Amino acid sequence: MEQQSILEKIFLGKKYKKALTILYTSLFFIFCFYLLGEILGKTLFYISH
Repeated sequence: MEQQSILEKIFLGKKYKKALTILYTSLFFIFCFYLLGEILGKTLFYISH
């Protein structure tokens, strides 16, 4: 039941739309920064070795 209500909030909750947009945007940026960090880390590793 809890999972269904979470899905309903995600897909049907208009009043949660702004909060969800902010949440997904922040998650996307965190993921992008993580990928950039991984790439930079590997590049620096290969340069230094």
